[in-house]
Amino acid sequence: MHIGDDEWPSLEEALEAERKITASLSSKLKKSRARNKKLRTTSNIGFPRSQSTMREVTRVQGNESLSISMNNLSFASLNIAECTPMDGEDDIDKKSFENWKDLLEASMKLIRVTDEDTKMSIFKIKAGQKLLDILEGTVSSTSTPCCESAPYSNAMNRLKDFFGSRDYCLLQRQKLRSLTQNVNEPDSKYVRRVINTAKLCDFSGDQLGENVADVIQTHALSLRIREIGRKMLRKGGSIPELLEKIRAFEIGQLNEKLFAKSHPAKRAEVDAVSVDYQPDSSSGRYTNQRTFTA
Repeated sequence: MHIGDDEWPSLEEALEAERKITASLSSKLKKSRARNKKLRTTSNIGFPRSQSTMREVTRVQGNESLSISMNNLSFASLNIAECTPMDGEDDIDKKSFENWKDLLEASMKLIRVTDEDTKMSIFKIKAGQKLLDILEGTVSSTSTPCCESAPYSNAMNRLKDFFGSRDYCLLQRQKLRSLTQNVNEPDSKYVRRVINTAKLCDFSGDQLGENVADVIQTHALSLRIREIGRKMLRKGGSIPELLEKIRAFEIGQLNEKLFAKSHPAKRAEVDAVSVDYQPDSSSGRYTNQRTFTA
């Protein structure tokens, strides 16, 4: 299982958390500077210049130590989960990587991390084993930044080349053609899974909708969903229109279930039948006469 897009912390939440931490640490730093200034002013009376200079050096070192602590706290507060595949998938896809990368770089920008080595260290801590395995299987090209002087930029360019390669695109198209619906998987969830996979195939223009409709009309378990796919393939249509029709169908199904639950079928009542056997005067046999009683 992967963490889907709705399970990831939003960029706004991450930014707000970092703002609060930065404001708190800045307040502590101002108080420390004010206290050191007061102590320095008091201690300068009656002491040689050399002692005042030593205290100034100590104050500067203390501020540097506090700044380092602030950076360490900022690194620790990077509330970013590792890069994981989409829900129900085994491998990390292009969209999941790009979303994770945007969140990581926004967080590093917020805490003012610009050094390539530091960025690479944060990347290794936060990436997760699956993404690191993908990176390990890539190689640098002539246009890739140097791995020694710019390790983070080198890694990002290699991953970008991997997810944008023709081999990756062809693999996703092959995967799309064989994307079947799982048993008990809701129709809307399956259709979204098909759409998300199709977006990784680098289709242009109307090709995206056509390929989505083709897969749905071939592999969807519901007859009604397959009919919607066939109509879209024959008459055309957009992805939003397709999703709207799927939602309308599911709402209709839900309403029918609720109606059946609130209006259970009544058993058919059959009138009781009594049978009287009367002798037949002509043949000497008994005949039955059915009498219906209410």
